Amino acid sequence: MTIQGALLGLTMATGLILVVAGLSRLRHTPMDNRVLPYLRDLPGPRLASPSARQDRVVVGVFAPLLASLAHTVGRIMGGEESIRSRLRRANLDMEVADFRIEQVVWGAVAFVCAAIPSAFIAAASPSRTVPLLILCLVLMVLGVMLRENCLTSGARRESQVPEFPHQR
Repeated sequence: MTIQGALLGLTMATGLILVVAGLSRLRHTPMDNRVLPYLRDLPGPRLASPSARQDRVVVGVFAPLLASLAHTVGRIMGGEESIRSRLRRANLDMEVADFRIEQVVWGAVAFVCAAIPSAFIAAASPSRTVPLLILCLVLMVLGVMLRENCLTSGARRESQVPEFPHQR
């Protein structure tokens, strides 16, 4: 048995455990979903929906990490006033910190999209691990920059006034 086979087996077992756990949760209707429809007419404090509570948990867990990474991106990229003016011109109702968090998410998605196939390639050929890691990091940076580019094009598109009215 090779190390790659062991890692593949561990990954497969973890995936199967997650699927089985997810299926068992899908089969059982939570008590809130069964009882809340009958309690909506009653006066009293409103109960948060299960999805809203899950969102708060996710935000509570990842918010400090995202804020820290967004601060790092802001320190490296700079131009907070420029971002603020482009957000205003693009008619986006968000703060610079929220935009920086979006940049971090875009970078993370780009990194993961590159890392998944890179992991399989690196497992097959360990000598390619370092170049693939560099590729993943470059794509992460490009994801961050792509979000800023999308903001710039959105601001440009919103600020352009058509010279001729559209005729239909």
